[in-house]
Amino acid sequence: MKGSPISFWGKISKDASGLVTAWHPLEDHCCDVAACFELFLEQDITRIRLAKLGGCPDLNRCQRQRLCVLAALHDIGKFNNGFQNKSGDGPGPRAGHVREALALFGNRTEATSKLSDAVDFDALGSWCGEQDGVQWLLVASLCHHGRPESLRARHEPFLWENRTGRDPFDGIERLVRCSKEWYPDAWTIGGSSLPDDPRFQHAFSGLVSLADWMGSYVRFFPFGEG
Repeated sequence: MKGSPISFWGKISKDASGLVTAWHPLEDHCCDVAACFELFLEQDITRIRLAKLGGCPDLNRCQRQRLCVLAALHDIGKFNNGFQNKSGDGPGPRAGHVREALALFGNRTEATSKLSDAVDFDALGSWCGEQDGVQWLLVASLCHHGRPESLRARHEPFLWENRTGRDPFDGIERLVRCSKEWYPDAWTIGGSSLPDDPRFQHAFSGLVSLADWMGSYVRFFPFGEG
């Protein structure tokens, strides 16, 4: 997209003066990364090694698609107001997108409840044998910058408030709706559970990191044109 963002952005380009010249919609970037992750799982050696870390001989289609959805959610922290403010030069807080999202897990607030609704956790929570299992996989996806992060980060409510008609949780909910179109088998009621072994979570996070690096390469994934 040319010019300044008119909705949630995932990537931007600026000229020498710092003016935004182009932007990539956030849900488009999440789709790029999920597609890279999906490609990894099509490689037998990668998929089977990941599965064995979780105590499984292989991953079936439902399990693969569920992991792709979780990979697509890796950047939900970018929906916060502080991150979105980075595209402009006006007043307002600036923030990152990893600790800010993880703070929603470590601090039980109204925003935590809104996040649960936005990601459809009633459905998502059934994807592992234990409900906490999918939460830790989602946390592993959020920690896609190559290192663990604490859930005890300070929660800043203003980052997640509905400001100027831009509700971060509406953006997350839209991304989840998109994921249901991209990966319908993931949302099958009673589908195959995902492993919850910490080794599996760790390896999954590493693959999401690699998918994010690849999906951020503009030569292969040019900014969306609407």
